[in-house]
Amino acid sequence: MMMMTMAATVLLLAYGAVLIVAMAPATGQLRTCAPEDFHYEYTKCDSAGGRWLVSVPNSEDAKCTGGPSEAPVRGKRCDFTCKAGEYLDLKKGQECQPCPPGQYSLGGGVRYDSWEQLPTGFSIEFEEFASPVYAPQHYANGGKANCTGAGWLPRDKYLVTDLSECTSILVYIADLVQPGSVTFTYQNSDNNLLFMFEVQNSKCQTVKDKTRSRYLRTTEEGTWKDEQVQLNSGVNRLYWRAFSTVGKTPLRKNIMIQKIEVTGVAYTSECTQCPPGTYSGKGMMYCLECAANTFSGKGSNRCVECNHNEEYSDPGASKCKIRPPCTADDFFVTNTPCNTEGQTQKVYKWILPHICNEKKPGSVQLPPSGPLEKCPPCNPGMQMNNGVCEFCGSNQYSDGIEPCAPCRGSTAPETGIFYQWWNNLPPNANISFFCLLPAGRSCAIKEGWTTANDHIRTLRGNEANAYSLVSLHIGGFRGGKQSAVSSEIAGILGDAVVYGTISFIFELNCSSQCSFLFLQHIGKEVEVINSWSGQTPKTKYAYNVTSDLATNFSWSFQQISVEDDDLTLYTNRLADMAKIYVISVTNTEIGGADHCKTCPKGIIEDRCIPCPEGTFVDPNTTECVTCRPNTVVRGVNAWGAESCVECGEGLEPYRKTTCINRCTFQSGNNTYDFSALAGVHTIEGPHLFTTSGYKYYHTFNISLCYHDPTASTPLAMCYSNVSKDQMDSESEDSLTYQLPVCRSTILPSSPGDPSPPVSINPLSLSDVLLAVTNKPEKYNITEMMKEAKFYSDDNTTRQTDIHFVFMAEAATKACRNGRRTVITLRCDTKDASKDGALSLPSHCPDGTCDGCNFLFLWTSAHACPRCSKDDYSEFKEMCINGKQRVIKRPTKLCYPDTVSIDVVTCSLFWQDNWPLWLKIVVILVPVVVLLGLILCITVCYCWMKNRKLEYKYTKLIESTGGRDGELPGVDTCALDDGEEDEFDAVDFKKKARFFGKFSPYPRRGKESALFDQMSLSEKSPLT
Repeated sequence: MMMMTMAATVLLLAYGAVLIVAMAPATGQLRTCAPEDFHYEYTKCDSAGGRWLVSVPNSEDAKCTGGPSEAPVRGKRCDFTCKAGEYLDLKKGQECQPCPPGQYSLGGGVRYDSWEQLPTGFSIEFEEFASPVYAPQHYANGGKANCTGAGWLPRDKYLVTDLSECTSILVYIADLVQPGSVTFTYQNSDNNLLFMFEVQNSKCQTVKDKTRSRYLRTTEEGTWKDEQVQLNSGVNRLYWRAFSTVGKTPLRKNIMIQKIEVTGVAYTSECTQCPPGTYSGKGMMYCLECAANTFSGKGSNRCVECNHNEEYSDPGASKCKIRPPCTADDFFVTNTPCNTEGQTQKVYKWILPHICNEKKPGSVQLPPSGPLEKCPPCNPGMQMNNGVCEFCGSNQYSDGIEPCAPCRGSTAPETGIFYQWWNNLPPNANISFFCLLPAGRSCAIKEGWTTANDHIRTLRGNEANAYSLVSLHIGGFRGGKQSAVSSEIAGILGDAVVYGTISFIFELNCSSQCSFLFLQHIGKEVEVINSWSGQTPKTKYAYNVTSDLATNFSWSFQQISVEDDDLTLYTNRLADMAKIYVISVTNTEIGGADHCKTCPKGIIEDRCIPCPEGTFVDPNTTECVTCRPNTVVRGVNAWGAESCVECGEGLEPYRKTTCINRCTFQSGNNTYDFSALAGVHTIEGPHLFTTSGYKYYHTFNISLCYHDPTASTPLAMCYSNVSKDQMDSESEDSLTYQLPVCRSTILPSSPGDPSPPVSINPLSLSDVLLAVTNKPEKYNITEMMKEAKFYSDDNTTRQTDIHFVFMAEAATKACRNGRRTVITLRCDTKDASKDGALSLPSHCPDGTCDGCNFLFLWTSAHACPRCSKDDYSEFKEMCINGKQRVIKRPTKLCYPDTVSIDVVTCSLFWQDNWPLWLKIVVILVPVVVLLGLILCITVCYCWMKNRKLEYKYTKLIESTGGRDGELPGVDTCALDDGEEDEFDAVDFKKKARFFGKFSPYPRRGKESALFDQMSLSEKSPLT
């Protein structure tokens, strides 16, 4: 009942508006309203899906009065739509009618493919990053991103991103009356750009789709991809988000959208007119592009031809242009292929399409062809055969002038590709010229390049933003099978084997910032090896190939990029041109040889049997010679002593093919063992958030060293999976690096999203381990550490720091000397965990402050010198109850620095931990006591002897007869032979003393105690 009341109210209001206009009083000269002053509209849908058709005045201003007015009628259901190529005629019974010629319709859909300006219904937003992950060089505005100019720019036939340093967002709101879809055509050939698409409902909630990822795949250069997403009925908010993972760089490509088509929207009451340069017939769902030299205006049903003699036009033109007078820039010279007689001639050709008018006054006429002249020689490794240069056969060689000749015994051809004469390329040269346009249209000159005897050059005549491409296919490199083991080990340890070298000489003649790219195709991924822009003199560039697999190399030239505002600048850049003089690739499977090399070990299948690992061929003796100690051979064609490369500090040769570190280091008396830090370790950079909550971060994978190179140790791996449907890192299309140090950009899945995290933009940070050193003054490590705030003022800490120095040798425009990575191991005895702690510079949290030098600090107890027996000191506590604790602790910074406590038996009278003076005292005390005792005994003995002599003397005095001063004469005091000593000992005390037992005189009785008798013989005179 309520729904009917609301519908009735709507009808009354609409009908009342009509009556008010119709019944308005006539004022002034108002005319009577006619049927054409009204149009029909549907009311809003009610809850039952129904609506009404009402008549509404064309203008709110009262320009007429009265006239016919119709009552509202029941309209078509809200989910009703016409077929493609039709529209709903509200004036004729609400029936679907075919679109008239010059117009088109999708029926229940809408298409946007003309981008002169941003169409109605679209809006552009941008998001600023919440934290400056990319450090000061990307955020010069005080750590704040500069979003000026960020967004999507209309460029006639497509939208182009201008990413600046922010996320650019294109928004479109589609109100679907029934389930439909959105289909858009885009191009993104830059792996550093991330393109996302998502759908939100009316409550701004993301619509989850388990069948697809919100991250869109990358495309090849100049190609377009269609993406279709199903939509639910109701309000759908469509978001296209684009941002760069490496900031803004001069050679960064931009993302482009060519077409957006939405189905399931409400009916269309009128068809859309075809844009200028297109036409359509009756009942068409799309418009056709006008051919070259024709044009059309908006809403045309056919294309009109230009005046061929005076005018011209490009395909899809809205008007014709006047043909200018011809100049010398409108033609080019080339040489005809050599005939059977070995002759060629110069031929002048107009640049196509031929737009100049040679009949106008002052026009330059096309010069006549030149005379026949001798053809230039064939390229090295080829010979002339019926006017065509062909590669020499197996086991043959040629300098390009003389016929191919066989290699003599014990020699083999040095096969390669050497292009320096371009008019006589062989049929199997595997080189091609072509052109691509960003808009998906065909180039006017499909080849893009032309030959000119000693060089090839780009052709004028294509649009300024066209890509002129040269592609060279290499079928593989020699030496792969013989060096398979070495290659595998080198790949694990980061010391790559060089299978061949590609070099070329080029020149750029540009009046502005044209771009020239050198690319390598790996699966479906395209890697930019190097790039140049602007005026560039004749330059030689060489690149070492470290894989023996088949690959494609290409060179791309573009005058101006698609994001330039004014493509008409092309008229001022007719002289912009790229030239390539020489392309050379060594050691290829397919090609020719200009010489034969000596094979010391013999030949097999027209190639040399390689010398043993760690040896080179001496050019003087043509024998295999062992490299000097501490050197390795990195290439597969070791010729000359210079092929032996010396291992850096802290490294040792392994199988004479690569330099490794076995997780050890020796410096003076310090021995380091890093085996606990072997394996793969990962550190994440800070997470970068947008205001809407999306985030990404860089992850660094590190394999520091290998204690046992033959063991199956996992490798650090970085890969890209954004270019595949299933986001599978194991896919053959995945761009994968397996190196000691590499970096990936990770985009984690949102909560509830079943798709795995997206990994993009893998970056190699190490091809070669240069050295392991404790001397920071080398390799500019000290300055890097000071800049990264890792420098320590503690001298002991600096002396124990060990630095692993890696190098990614491939040069880029930003890093002319390649990228360098330093991993500093710092001793921290408090952190005894297995992994320790990896950290990035605080003010350069992405690991680098300049984009070329990366620095990591790894603190761990396993980074300390190993403690030896001589590094410990002992301390013994007091002896208690025969037990004593012995404590051992290190005297310097080393690991393990644990304090050990042992309990041993001990004696109270002697302890080893006593100081020396105490030990001396303990030893001297008993000696002194013993000596004192002996001295006392000696003194007592002497005293007793002295008393006896005194007694004898007294007796002698008494025997003088009382005469004072006279003594009896004696002959001798000694006893005669046979006499016995009759004298008894004299006791001065009643009690016998201890020493009395030693007396030589016998004791007397008490009666004779006071006197002793002494008999003197006659033979003993007293005088």
